[in-house]
Amino acid sequence: MFRKSIRPIIVSLVFSVLIFSQSVFAQNNKEGFKTKTPKLVVGIVIEEMRYEMLLRYWDSFGEDGFKKIIDNGSFCTNAKYNYLITQNSVGQATIVTGTNPSYHGIISDTWYNRLTDKVVHCSDDSRFNLVNGNVSIGNYSPQNLLVSTIGDEIKIAFNEKSKVISLALNPVSSVISGGRFADYAFWFNDETGAWTTGSYYSDSLPIWARDFNQKNFQDIYMNKSWSTLY
Repeated sequence: MFRKSIRPIIVSLVFSVLIFSQSVFAQNNKEGFKTKTPKLVVGIVIEEMRYEMLLRYWDSFGEDGFKKIIDNGSFCTNAKYNYLITQNSVGQATIVTGTNPSYHGIISDTWYNRLTDKVVHCSDDSRFNLVNGNVSIGNYSPQNLLVSTIGDEIKIAFNEKSKVISLALNPVSSVISGGRFADYAFWFNDETGAWTTGSYYSDSLPIWARDFNQKNFQDIYMNKSWSTLY
């Protein structure tokens, strides 16, 4: 039986997988520089991991993790966004849209709607259910995003031939990061210990996701000890 005690000790992660059908460049190439056509791009967001942590724990990292990314890629040491509310949904939306809350519309995890006299959650959408029809633990969509995400733009640019998949423990993180045109947005179901999605994306889980859930990895991990390095 899956126990909820796992939640406080797991960092919230978001994986956005973008599979391209053609070449895409984030910046202009230097003259004479050639690159292979990218087939897969994985974006990872680690909540509450500050830049200085990379320096603090540098000597403890292996050579194929953060060190490899930093040594072989672009490393920004002073990247900033001009907004105040540092909540989960606001940050995810800002990262994937590249603009501020006043433009992308996700101004907070919740806000008050004066027209309906109700508090609105940033990703709640009563039109959609979880794939098993159970709405008791929430139903989600990116309806409140006012601009496109990087995944949306890739879908448009390549005539929907690319695949965009978002994966997170938190449903809000997954839905907001995936955007309106994502093929799937998966999140962790606290009640069952399985990965799920909503009817906004699909009427059922794909076979490979159902097969993964049946392996019950959550029970295997709960029976192991997690000892921190320090």
